[in-house]
Amino acid sequence: MLQNIGGDVEFNETALTDLSGTVLSHRTHDHILPPPQQTLELVRNDIEQLVRLRCALFSLPYGDQGLLMSRAFYQRLGGFHLMPLMEDVDLVRRIGRANLVSLDADVVASARRYERDGWVLRPLRNLSCLALFSAGVPVSVVRRLYDG
Repeated sequence: MLQNIGGDVEFNETALTDLSGTVLSHRTHDHILPPPQQTLELVRNDIEQLVRLRCALFSLPYGDQGLLMSRAFYQRLGGFHLMPLMEDVDLVRRIGRANLVSLDADVVASARRYERDGWVLRPLRNLSCLALFSAGVPVSVVRRLYDG
């Protein structure tokens, strides 16, 4: 929970102890913070923009962003390889950059892991897993980091 505390409020150790588990934000009267729901929406939008940038720069969408292809093409690629993690990244690499086209469409994916792990930590963990996988670290090791 985000709690705005005005600039004219005095803090003491008891007050901070009583508010454990709450994120405190000290502000002055000349600026305001958006309500918690709007703050979360801003973080979500930032993550979405970073995903778009990753896709544009590296042509590397994850499977939960949606992959649309013909059955024949999927079968020519050999389908998803049996892997405990990164099977979508493996498939996208086999599809190849030249065969990827971004569609102007929305795909809604579950936010469960982001809500559980945090809106900053989850994408950092995902990128770390991707970097380790790309460096040749065994998927079984990468999976342990992914699961936390």
